[in-house]
Amino acid sequence: MPTQFCTTHKNVETLRICGRCERPFCPDCLVVTPVGGRCRECARGPRIARLKIELWRWPLIALTAAIGGVAGGLVVGLGGFFILLILWFGGMWLAGVILAVSGRKPGWPLAAVAIAFIVLGVLGSGAVDGAMGSLRNPADYASLGAAVRDGLVDGVLTPLNWIAAGIMAVAAYNRLR
Repeated sequence: MPTQFCTTHKNVETLRICGRCERPFCPDCLVVTPVGGRCRECARGPRIARLKIELWRWPLIALTAAIGGVAGGLVVGLGGFFILLILWFGGMWLAGVILAVSGRKPGWPLAAVAIAFIVLGVLGSGAVDGAMGSLRNPADYASLGAAVRDGLVDGVLTPLNWIAAGIMAVAAYNRLR
């Protein structure tokens, strides 16, 4: 067998070869993996191509997250303690749908966009619900604009809507990161 030298350290003689690329490497370059010794380059694994989501999927991801957030906001109106559990499992289910829309490519960019649109959906649902509620009592307001404005503000500033948005966002984040 001819003398082999490490691919990285040209002056170090070795008998080891990488089980994947079959290039020689010295003990300093050895990386122990579950399938045996590998050179540093092969042990590093593939690049982060799996996190790259196609550009055309982003609007669908945002729309899916916003619709799920609106659904979560509508659930808040039902009342009761079990809504917290419903929102948690709804956020996890929504994250599964978002993962499917993204092509099963998790990561922090996907989680950030999903969380932003979930929160916007929940708060938007609360704002619309508040505006509709204020329109039911038009005698309380001098103008229609004031009724809608106050309803929107009340809907967005309701603490329960923020709690619902937080619960759904945390549940989705845990699955999308």
